Amino acid sequence: MELHEALRDPHDLTCARLTAFSREVGLTVEERTVESFRLCRVVRIGQRNNDLAPLNNLRCRVGVYAFKLNPDVGSRRNGRVIYVGKSGKSRSERSNRDLRDRIPQHLCKQDTGGTLRINWYKRNSVDFEAYQTEMAQCCLWTVSFPRSENAQKIARLEHLLIGVLGPEYCDLP
Repeated sequence: MELHEALRDPHDLTCARLTAFSREVGLTVEERTVESFRLCRVVRIGQRNNDLAPLNNLRCRVGVYAFKLNPDVGSRRNGRVIYVGKSGKSRSERSNRDLRDRIPQHLCKQDTGGTLRINWYKRNSVDFEAYQTEMAQCCLWTVSFPRSENAQKIARLEHLLIGVLGPEYCDLP
């Protein structure tokens, strides 16, 4: 799929589109680069801890992730990508944070740097259990690479996806 084809539907997220976007910023796409699954496998509503086992294959991998509401959710935003983020080295960190460590920050009650959760609270004024219920209905998409991958390319992929998909809970315009 070429980039111009991938840009057609601004809200659709597919493996082919993510592959095209990754290649556009110079990232090498491998067999396990793009993956997705429903977050109901991770989020444990009303419980203290989530089940992080489904994220274990993201250990030691950096990249970009997206939260997408499922099309069957009765919401005005159904089927839309609501958040795009990245893992890897930040300005304040000396080492790369992997996807396995970064994604759960959005799904826990504590203030651990989960921008999605913080922005969700600001806009929806809900309690944590209502937030968990909504997150359990999302799909998680990941585009992952070995830790040695270029952090600037990963940041470019994140910005490209934010620009194309327009997720409502991201801080970046």
